[in-house]
This record gives sequence, structure tokens and C-alpha cells, in this order.
Amino acid sequence: QFLYFIGMMTIIGALCLLVVGAAAWGSPRGWDSYDSNPIWFNASIRESDFLAQARVLATFTGPDGTPSFPYAVIDEGWAEDETGGWILDEYARPTVNPNLFPSANAGQGFRPLQQKLSALGLKLGLWLIKGIPKIAVDLDLPIMGTPYTARDIAIPDKSCVWHKDMLYVNVSHPGGQAYYDSLAQLYSTDWGVDYIKMDCIFGADLDGPEIAAVSTAFKRRASTEVLSLSPGTDATPALGAEYGNASNIYRITDDLWDCWSYAAPVSSTGCLGGVSVINSTRRIVEFARANLLALPMHMNNGAMIGATNPDPDMLAFGLIRLKSVRPSLFTAGMKRYMFGLWTITQSPLILGGGAQKLPPV
Repeated sequence: QFLYFIGMMTIIGALCLLVVGAAAWGSPRGWDSYDSNPIWFNASIRESDFLAQARVLATFTGPDGTPSFPYAVIDEGWAEDETGGWILDEYARPTVNPNLFPSANAGQGFRPLQQKLSALGLKLGLWLIKGIPKIAVDLDLPIMGTPYTARDIAIPDKSCVWHKDMLYVNVSHPGGQAYYDSLAQLYSTDWGVDYIKMDCIFGADLDGPEIAAVSTAFKRRASTEVLSLSPGTDATPALGAEYGNASNIYRITDDLWDCWSYAAPVSSTGCLGGVSVINSTRRIVEFARANLLALPMHMNNGAMIGATNPDPDMLAFGLIRLKSVRPSLFTAGMKRYMFGLWTITQSPLILGGGAQKLPPV
């Protein structure tokens, strides 16, 4: 009965989307580079490939001619050098690797790329990770507009579990909030980034004080359109109720690749680990029962957040890039199911994978 109900509602949701058009959808819609990043090579997607994806994205339009999936998000790796080390500016802020994004060579960061996207009717999104790079602490770089330095605000014995080179920030110190404010100034105000994906801050990596500091910086002071919190491992409705409303999107699952279920061993299905669609469906229902789907426009800590939606992760459609390029394992029926379910629950419609075949690294 559960699957029958979900199946029927999925069909209804898909029909509703066809009637109103994706452009009328309230939850954020776009594309994220993660599923097509060369993630095992310590490198981000490159500018030429990103723009190729963006040009395809811009062809998906609603009845009024505006892009149905307006956010194009650059995921992990854009601020790393060829060895995987951080590239920082003089104020300890991660900045663009110009070998990956040549338009940043003029010293304007992602602003030239943002202008190219704007000409296509699209908006730029960017992956960030909570904390301050350890190398900034080692160099004791200054915090912009303050008398403080990286050593003053870092918590030296606490780091992101899966990104050990990122140290927690003591946001009770005045330099801590100032550091996050300087990130918002650079990325959202100076570079024109409209969508921030903040990682290692939610779920199993929960950090309530830094969630508040990030929300204050990006939503109250920089008025960033979309603030997303990740990851979703071990996320619960209780965490969503307490911390999720400081953002527009908060993840409720681990990474979702093109895995329908784990009835068969992962190695035999060819999909990567993480969670399956069946597991994600159960998580969506769990958050729906807690009345946490599609929280309407609201304020939080003095900031106009907008709407808030639990996020069961991006849709791994198109070409998936791990160690090589391959098509998504999802069938057409599976894709319709996912698109419909994400639609009726007003989950973010963020496409993953590539519409263009990416060249080998």
C-alpha cells in the first residue's frame, strides 16, 4: 500500500509540474557539478565544461521563456591547487584556481563567470565548507576588517571529520563572525554568487553555532538567495526542526547516486555507495510526517530566510563521472518516479550528472 500510494502521488506530482511548469516551482531548481566532477582526482569541473553544461541548462525553459533550472552550482575543488591544497587570498578566504577557471586570472574571482551565466539567464552557485583552512592558521593570516588573525578564531583541536584541513571557527569570538561575514562579502556581494552550498555543518557534522553564524552572514548581511546545508548523514526531523530553518535547504540523506535499492550488492549494480532511492523515499516520508516539508517564508535571527525545504539530494541523471564517464543507471521509469516524488514534496530539484560528455582529466 505504501508503494502504491507513493506511485500514485508521484504520477499526480509529475502531472502538476507539467501543468504549472517547472519555472513556477517554489523550491530551488538547478544543476550541481558534483555528480560529474572528476572527484577522485582532487580537481573541480573546469570552466569550459561548466559553461558547456550551463548552455544546455539554459535551454530548459518554462512557459514564460525563463530557465526552469536557473542555478548552476560549482561543487568541491574550485579553490584547490593541483596537489589538493587550498588556494587562499590575503584574508584567509578560499579563492579560485585560475588553472581551472581562466576567467579568474584578471583578479575578479568568479565575477566574470557569473556575468557569463547571467547572460544565459542563469545564476551562480558555489560549494563551501565550514571552518577556516588550517594553512591559514599556520600562516596566521589576518581577518578582513578586524585586528584579529586566523589563530585567534580557530579551534585548533577540532576539524571536519572528512576534511581534516578545515578547523572549526570559534564564533563566540568577535573575529569568528567577522570571518564568515568576509566570506559572504567576497562570494555573494563581490562575485555575485546567489546559491551557497555549505558542507560539513549539518547531520553527522552538526555545528549549531556555526550554522547560526553562516546564516547571519549569508542571509542577513549579504541577502544570498539560497543557503544550503550539508551533509544529510544522520539528519533527523528533530535536527531539521531546530536548525534547518536557518537555511533554505538542508540535506536529509547521505549522497544519493544512481542506486535504486541495495537488494543486490552495490558491486553488482555498478552504483556507488551512499543511499538508495528506496531509502531516500523513506526519509522523505519521515520528514513529511513531522510536518517539515515546504516551510513557508519566515524570519530567523533577524534574517529573511525565505522558504525552507528538506533536501533528499540531487537527481543523478545524465552522465555520471567517477573514475570514468558512464550513463546514469536509472531507467526512464525510475527517473519519472524520482522527479514526481521530489515535486509533490517540494524538494529541491537539483540535477546531477552531465548533459555533455566531459573529457578525461
